Amino acid sequence: MQPNKLKAQATTPAKDESLATRVIHLVGAGGSGMSGLAMMMHGLGASVSGSDAQDGPEIEALLEAEVAVTTGESTGTLPEDCDLAIHSAAVPPDHPELLEAQRRGIEVLSYAEALGRLQAERTGISIAGTHGKSTTSALLAHTLIQAGLEPNVIVGAQCPQIGGGWRVGDDLVPGKGPLAGRAGLMICEACEFNRSFHHHRPVLALINNIEEDHLDIYGGLEEIVEAFHNFARLIPDAEQGGYLLIAHEGAHRRDVTAGLNCCVETFGFTPESDWRITLEEGRVTIHDPTGEAVASWHSPMIGTHNAMNAAAAAILANRSGADWKVIAQAIASFTGLDRRMQLLGRRPLPDGGHMVVVDDYGH
Repeated sequence: MQPNKLKAQATTPAKDESLATRVIHLVGAGGSGMSGLAMMMHGLGASVSGSDAQDGPEIEALLEAEVAVTTGESTGTLPEDCDLAIHSAAVPPDHPELLEAQRRGIEVLSYAEALGRLQAERTGISIAGTHGKSTTSALLAHTLIQAGLEPNVIVGAQCPQIGGGWRVGDDLVPGKGPLAGRAGLMICEACEFNRSFHHHRPVLALINNIEEDHLDIYGGLEEIVEAFHNFARLIPDAEQGGYLLIAHEGAHRRDVTAGLNCCVETFGFTPESDWRITLEEGRVTIHDPTGEAVASWHSPMIGTHNAMNAAAAAILANRSGADWKVIAQAIASFTGLDRRMQLLGRRPLPDGGHMVVVDDYGH
């Protein structure tokens, strides 16, 4: 898809106007998600600038794309015609540029709010869970690209097969599957930190697992489960295409799905799952709710957790209109993403052996 070439208007627009027509400044533009958002908005045709306290590869990529970014200590200045400021979760409320936006009456959104606004303009697919969000999002994006469904994507990690951590796709879902003819697919990670995923507007959603995490925000597991339940309540009714895929075990599905009106299906290794997964000698097989084996592939990533991630991506891809044969081929060809069990290389040892060096983010 060719980027929209429309330029934003200098006057302050209504808050429900498409973000692609705005003059946007991103505070904290060097983060993986924020830089992806900046690149995506730039590709859609918005006028984009940004700032960050430090340099880094994401800043370099923005500059190469001719997005104006300043680094270092902020002077509190914003572009003259700026009508929207977006900030990362790491930026404090008293940041000089946010104070300047407030002084000038410029609309301010958090990163999560901006993602929700983008999703509301498209057919949102939100990937939630304590673990596996980036991997599953990248797997789903790669699969939908291979299936010709041309998704819009923002992933919180670099994935070479989808072009990095972001992608501008089609404005319309092609004529396949139950989502055909809707506004274009929009894949986003849905992070529970600070309850930011409550700003998402998904049509399809995944909850992969739920564990105790971010205890600086939540009082305990009960509050975390409640937050995931409130996230799931954002999914529209089944009659409107709303769909939740949730792990049969490990995601507190009974509490999370209580009272939902969307279509809910479970997946997992247990025979009671709607979608049953088997993993034998590295081969993953998915059985649909009738018990039929619909897809099978040799896993490109080690671990039962990655078998779950891949299966979730496969089921969501099929729900989006992808054919099972294409799905299996795409997942088998997935080469991974940065800092997720990423093989960096091997170093020879004096005894003739070698040491394997692997980068696994945060783990």
